[in-house]
Amino acid sequence: MPITVSNLGPSVTAPALRQLFAPYGAVGVIHIMINPLSGCSQGYGSVAMPDRQAAQAAITGLHGTALAGWPLIVHGAQPGAPRAASRLGDRGGGT
Repeated sequence: MPITVSNLGPSVTAPALRQLFAPYGAVGVIHIMINPLSGCSQGYGSVAMPDRQAAQAAITGLHGTALAGWPLIVHGAQPGAPRAASRLGDRGGGT
């Protein structure tokens, strides 16, 4: 189950998130959005946990927990909105 984690401090790393989530169950891929200029966290990322019950326990247990001095916002990831179909060929120029 994908989990979104936000309000990450700039120094938070994937190993730190793995260590935080590991007591709740198996942790899969962790992705932290990194600012390419500073090399620091942009404040959000995702954690994948294959077991739904473990993921729910982690969400409940970790929401509001401080990591590196920042209270985390932890919730189940929402599916993205469908992207609009490309309209490159339709430039409104009449036919």
